[in-house]
Amino acid sequence: MPEEMHSSITRHDRHRAVMRGARRREVIVAVTVALVAAFATAALAGVARPPVTGQRPAVKDAGLRYVGPTENISKVANALTVRAKSLTTLVRVLPGLVLTKPVTITVNYSSPAGQNRITQTYDTRFGNRFLYNDPAGNLYPRQMTMSITLTEDNPGGQPFTYSFPQENLLSTRSSM
Repeated sequence: MPEEMHSSITRHDRHRAVMRGARRREVIVAVTVALVAAFATAALAGVARPPVTGQRPAVKDAGLRYVGPTENISKVANALTVRAKSLTTLVRVLPGLVLTKPVTITVNYSSPAGQNRITQTYDTRFGNRFLYNDPAGNLYPRQMTMSITLTEDNPGGQPFTYSFPQENLLSTRSSM
């Protein structure tokens, strides 16, 4: 009987030791993740970000990333966001901008699988949403070019336009 008791205590002690080791590993992993995140943040602090393309903002509009030919176009350009994942792209313009004239937004998509153009006038109440799914192709990665143009009517002749650079090459992969 004393041997059985000794054996069960040993199993219990072994179990406790294993659990302590597991807790230690969890703590070590958590500390390692925190240190790596801290070092990565510190390392990236000095990394130069890619330059903003398009015209540089004037001193009075230091908060704007894009400055168009009119105030309305500048407002829409700076309220625009682009997201992409695989074959899907989403271009959004936030609602609530106060514009004095309508601004037309045109998004052109071009890839080996097809081309598409979507045009909408800015909607102050709901904003705008351009959701595009590139057609499935041959299961190989491909490039898709997307260009965005903003237009405002000019009573004196040619409309005012602002085009984002076509640097928006999106690597897409189709799946079936």
